[in-house]
Amino acid sequence: MRQTGRASTSMGPRTERGARSATVLVIDDEAFVRELLVGFLTTLGHRVQEAASGEEGVRMATERRYDIVFTDFRMPGITGVDVLERVKAIDPTTQVVVITGYGSVESAVECMKRGAFDYIGKPFHLEEIGILVSRALERGELQALVGLYKLSQSVFSSVRFDELLGRVIELTVQVLRADEASIMLYDERGRLYIAASTGLDDAIVRATRVELCEPIAGRVAAEGKPVILGEEINERYPAGDRRTMISSSIVHPIVTRQKAFGVLNVNRIAIPEPFTSADLDKATVFVSHIAQAMENAKLFEELERRVEELDRAYAQLELRQRQVIQAEKLSAIGNLVAGVAHELNNPLTAVMGFSEFLLMSECPAQIKAALEKIHGAANRCRKIIQNLLSFSREQESRHRWTDLNELAADVLEFAARALSEGGIRPVADYEEALPGVCIDADRMKQVLLGMINNAIAAMVGRPERVLTLRTWSSGGRVYLALADTGIGIPPEHLMKVFDPFFTTREVGQGVGLGLSTCYAVVQKFGGTVSVESTVGEGTTFAIELPVGQMTQVETEYVPMPPDETHCGHVLVVEDEDDLRVMYEAALTGEGYKVTLAADGAEGIAALARGECDVIVLDMKMPGTDGGDFCAHVEVNCPELMKRVLIVTGDTVSERTHWWIEHTGRPVLNKPFRIGDLLEAVRQCAEAAARP
Repeated sequence: MRQTGRASTSMGPRTERGARSATVLVIDDEAFVRELLVGFLTTLGHRVQEAASGEEGVRMATERRYDIVFTDFRMPGITGVDVLERVKAIDPTTQVVVITGYGSVESAVECMKRGAFDYIGKPFHLEEIGILVSRALERGELQALVGLYKLSQSVFSSVRFDELLGRVIELTVQVLRADEASIMLYDERGRLYIAASTGLDDAIVRATRVELCEPIAGRVAAEGKPVILGEEINERYPAGDRRTMISSSIVHPIVTRQKAFGVLNVNRIAIPEPFTSADLDKATVFVSHIAQAMENAKLFEELERRVEELDRAYAQLELRQRQVIQAEKLSAIGNLVAGVAHELNNPLTAVMGFSEFLLMSECPAQIKAALEKIHGAANRCRKIIQNLLSFSREQESRHRWTDLNELAADVLEFAARALSEGGIRPVADYEEALPGVCIDADRMKQVLLGMINNAIAAMVGRPERVLTLRTWSSGGRVYLALADTGIGIPPEHLMKVFDPFFTTREVGQGVGLGLSTCYAVVQKFGGTVSVESTVGEGTTFAIELPVGQMTQVETEYVPMPPDETHCGHVLVVEDEDDLRVMYEAALTGEGYKVTLAADGAEGIAALARGECDVIVLDMKMPGTDGGDFCAHVEVNCPELMKRVLIVTGDTVSERTHWWIEHTGRPVLNKPFRIGDLLEAVRQCAEAAARP
């Protein structure tokens, strides 16, 4: 057994990060796991002990109290489940975390049923351990407050004074982990006598009378200040007296604003740990309850109200923590999706480009039909990737003119598989020539997807499962309604569905955005969200948005006639071999002169050899990347920066986004169609030619 960390010298000692220091016991038969946890928790300022077996750990838990116990699930001898049960039997307030490398749902459920605070698998991240300790301390503090609340209930429920005193003594030993306790009250002569006790000999109880200002109880009663005593208390008792065995005591006055009742004495004999100022704080709270129970029953009502508020606040905090964890999981999934999408963008761009290039050439009808299928499938993959990115990434909100019909159709297409698997029939009812709206299309897609997921969950097991998306316009406003045939929302919940943290579903079942967030997003677009529902029939959410002004129009590329082809010079900086070939074929076919560079270094060398009208620049390349290329241009030939067209499939890198924002250059996202490329090159060349 080894002990590390700082001793407890003040009320609730604090770690270097400001959180309360904990006493922790690590039980694991693997030495390296113990050393890892002991070392990490010690650096956080906690006081840590370790045990190599379950038997040793249980023995240590009987000898002293621990705030938190980490125990391995599978060990020789008694198992982690046995340790869990025995530690909780010794002290129900100790938070037990079970760690295992052989985890299963059954074992996790078993541990949680038996009172485990948490159940984590190996390997684990140390950051998780730090968070667990903080949460366990919060849980322990809450349980202590709840314990005091229950004590107050018990004390205040006692009507007869002698019953109250007996209950107080019983609870004092339990709450303060003492071996004996006594309450001394004033007799008719103003002396203190033992009115109730546990652990004391009857002879001592009958014989004890203490005058005011006599050590020690009399002085505490006279001064009204509690004290903690150590082994020096033994010196005042004769040899052989049981009280010479006392190792630590708390002596606390029982007073209210109007009256002094007496003194509470609490002793530890068999328990080796001395009382701390944290115990004294707890005793102060407890004694205040005793005194107020004698003086003013109204305090109970106030305390009950405050504890209920604390319970609600803690429940809300716990829900927030779970939602933050869920959001972090979704963020991690989003980053993974974005990374995979980037890896697919380059080859998909080549497939789309070459198939489109071949479709422009003369070829047999059978081959052309096959090429059209290839190009169509690639374009479908492009839309899937774009939807995945729009649903997964977090980015600055950009309001643009948007066709709400097209947006709704894209979301339905993205959710088609989930709807099909749920046996749900989608119905689209869109108003023709619907006015556009000025919104962030990606954020609105997330809003609709979240609502569709809620609708899918509401229709599980329903005989008729229909999801209807309808759009219409009226009075300068555009509307989009999403209706389901689900179970409906009860009237008592209908007014709360947009409240933060309100949910009727299990934590972790929901995905996407909560309805409160959806409402906030739509409000930023100048719109509102309303809901109507009938239990047993279904629910309809209606989004209302103002008509937007068209700020940009996407034009379809039209190939130039042979006598009107371009004659500019384009430098292509791209590390993918297939894409360089595609760029060269597409641009030379349009009349451009093309110079190819496989990375930023070759591109810089090409700049030194001659002028160019447009620079098509990939950002993510090995070696000298697009950012390095831009930095060189800014320093050595800044006039060329206005000729740069950034082409990238990198949606994750902060470096890429920084350079895009810094240079302000137009961006063509991969995968793209050849027409998009040629149109972007043309616009870039025209803009660069302007004075």
